[in-house]
Amino acid sequence: MIEAQVSQDALAAKFKRRYKLVVKAMEKRWRLSISRINSSRKSATPGVPESGSGRTDAKAGGQATGRKVTKMPNAARSGASPLVWPALIGLFTFTLLAGMARPAAAQVSPQFGFEYYGGSNKLRTLTPWGGVRFSLNPNASFILRYTYRDMRYDYWGSNGGGGSVLKTREASLNQFSGTVYFAEKNVTGYVNGAWLTGSEGYKGYVGETGVEWKFHRSLSAIWSIYSIREKSILWHPEENERWINTYSMRIGVRFWLTRDLSFNPNFYLMKNSEGVDSQSFSVGLIYSPKWWVAITAYYFRYGEMAFYVFHGNYASLGLNFYF
Repeated sequence: MIEAQVSQDALAAKFKRRYKLVVKAMEKRWRLSISRINSSRKSATPGVPESGSGRTDAKAGGQATGRKVTKMPNAARSGASPLVWPALIGLFTFTLLAGMARPAAAQVSPQFGFEYYGGSNKLRTLTPWGGVRFSLNPNASFILRYTYRDMRYDYWGSNGGGGSVLKTREASLNQFSGTVYFAEKNVTGYVNGAWLTGSEGYKGYVGETGVEWKFHRSLSAIWSIYSIREKSILWHPEENERWINTYSMRIGVRFWLTRDLSFNPNFYLMKNSEGVDSQSFSVGLIYSPKWWVAITAYYFRYGEMAFYVFHGNYASLGLNFYF
C-alpha cells in the first residue's frame, strides 16, 4: 500500500514541471499573437498565432503491503469497501466530462518503468509496468496501465508436528488500472481505480484519490486516501481465505531542494476490516532532470499495533518514464 504512493510522488514532480511548460507555451503563443495582430495593423497582413498543444501526464497504481488480521464474522468480511466504488464512479464521470469538453485535444503517448521494493523478512518485490496516456486537454490526462509484480518473503509456518519452520512464499500479481490526472494553477490531483488478479486465486479492487497543493515556490502539501478490497491468502499463509478491506490515509509535504530534486516525508494511518491499526512513515527523494523521467529513492518504516511479520524497515528504488 505504501509502495503505491512512490509512483504518485514521482508523477506529481514530473507533472508539475510539465504543466509549467504548458502554461509558458500558452503565454508565449498569446504574446506572439498580440504582437502579430499589432504588426498586421501596420502592414495590413493578417497575423497567425503559432500552433501547438500542451500535454500532461498521469500515473497510478495501488497495491497493499502485508498486514496482520484477526478473524471476524463472514457478514463483516463480505461488506464492500466504501471507497472503491465511489472512486471508480468518479473516475468514469471525470473522464467522460473531460472528453466532452475537448475531444479534439487527445494525444496518445507511452509510459513505462521499473520499481524495486524490499526489506524485513527478505520481502522483495520487482515491478515492471507499462501504460498509455491519453491527453484529454492541456490540464488533464487519462492513463491505462498494466503492472506486474513478482514478490517473495520469508515467514514462520507450521512444520506439521506442532513446531514452526522458516518458509519462503512466492507470488505474482497482475494489476490493470485507469487513472485521471489533472492540474489547475498550483493544485494537482488524481483519481484511480484498479483491478488485480494473481497466483492462488488472488483477487483485489482498488480505489484511490489524492491532491497536492503547492502553496510556496519550494513547498507543497500532499493528501491522499487509498482503499483495497482483496480475497487471498497471499499475506496470510496457512490461514483461511477471506475478503479483507484495508484503508489508508497519507499526509505529506514536499520540499524542493533544487529545480530538479525534491525531498518528500509522509505519514500514514491505516486500518483494516478485521480491527488492525497501523501507523507508518516514509522519507524519500525524487529526481526529475527532464519532464519525461523520474528517479525515486525511499525509506519506509512500517509498524502495526499487533505482532506482525511485516513490521520493520523497507526501501524502494524506481526509474520511470512519462511521455
